[in-house]
Amino acid sequence: MNPHKRGGARPVSPARISPTGIDATRVNGYAATPLHTDASHSSLAFGGKTGGIPVQRISALVLVGFLSAASSVRADVPDKPAAKKDETSQPAFAAEFRALKKDVDAKLDKLYDTAEKEYEAAETEDERGAVQKRITEAAGKIQTPAAERAMTLVRRHAADPAAVEALIWVAQRGRVLTLGEEALAALAKHHLTHKLTIDLAYRSKRGLMKWTEPLLRSQLASPDLTKADRPRVLLALATVRQVQSAYPGMLGQMTVEQLFEMDGIYGAETVAGFRKIDVAAAEAEAIKLFNELGKKHGIERLFGGLTYGGVAKSSVFEIEHLSLGKTAPDICGEDTDRVKFKLSDYRGRVVLLSFWGSWCDPCMALVLHEREIVARLKDKPFAIVGVNSDTDKAKLKEATGKAMITWRSFWCGAEGIEGEIPSAWNVSGWPTIYVLDQHGVIRAKNVAGKALDDVIDKLIRDAEAKK
Repeated sequence: MNPHKRGGARPVSPARISPTGIDATRVNGYAATPLHTDASHSSLAFGGKTGGIPVQRISALVLVGFLSAASSVRADVPDKPAAKKDETSQPAFAAEFRALKKDVDAKLDKLYDTAEKEYEAAETEDERGAVQKRITEAAGKIQTPAAERAMTLVRRHAADPAAVEALIWVAQRGRVLTLGEEALAALAKHHLTHKLTIDLAYRSKRGLMKWTEPLLRSQLASPDLTKADRPRVLLALATVRQVQSAYPGMLGQMTVEQLFEMDGIYGAETVAGFRKIDVAAAEAEAIKLFNELGKKHGIERLFGGLTYGGVAKSSVFEIEHLSLGKTAPDICGEDTDRVKFKLSDYRGRVVLLSFWGSWCDPCMALVLHEREIVARLKDKPFAIVGVNSDTDKAKLKEATGKAMITWRSFWCGAEGIEGEIPSAWNVSGWPTIYVLDQHGVIRAKNVAGKALDDVIDKLIRDAEAKK
């Protein structure tokens, strides 16, 4: 099985996934997801499910049409097979929770099987959005009472290490915000530096949950935090501050409908707080933390050929050069036919720059919308430029033909997701989207659905008006 795919099913929406298979969130992205955390309902993704919704199958309502921040960082630790639990050694409440979780998973799998068929049958972005909304609402009706039952089971045993799994499961289901807060408070009080709690905070680093930052700060300050876990927590906090610096701009890209959904998920007061974030202060602290990470842990490896120092360096570059309002760095490379070209060749046109791979189900789901955009704007000053991460060129050409992809892509070469272009651009989840105006200035990042259409249309109107 391709390690980048979990389950092999085509997603019901383009929820971003990271190289390890999940990308959490992304709220400003497909749960930019992600998708290694993927905000689901206002929850997070762990172990291939976004708040109980498989990342490979459907993005959460919290994505509200965005490719997020949804979405997980490229530099995550690959998932390891979970150790088999000794069923006889677990207390009764833990056994009952596992049975509850198994029942919920079965119901959700059935729901998503139906959703996949409906999504593939949908012919427009609006129809796909309607499928996503309906399925998300149905999933909430399954998960909400289950989260309530799980919290009832675990509440009196919150200090027991056997309760950690259930507490995290409840925390992931943010539809019931008070329950999520209760579960998180128990984790912070009794299990602050437990491996699973650290994983929870780490995987939420690109989501919009208000508890992520204080939890990470508490972990970093704890004398119980191990030397091995410290760089991971430091990276997560730096990423949180980087993502927070993008919140005001992200909200500015949303449609009225999406903002309404955000208010419903997080609460109007919390969303209002996102708008008040001091962007300069968030960027400055993120750069400081990334530099500290590079200085103290630079040569330590995360996975594969990635080091903390490499991720820190590319993250600082992203903050300084890839933020909204910055002129996009030029890309010089070859397409799949080994013909050289540059991103700057497209100046004068609005450009949708899409980092994708045929191995990535969410990327291929996004192609459906990209084809619609290309057809709709065929006579306009617009172009899609891809950056492809497939390592097998023959399979790439086959996939490109099958998906009817007509636009040109830079090829990352044999290095794939760790190639020079995605590394330089600090691509943390797939797909990643940038929208550039006719001057090459970055005007939007990781937008999708109607919000993507709206920003492109506005930039085209501006370009045509200035001719």
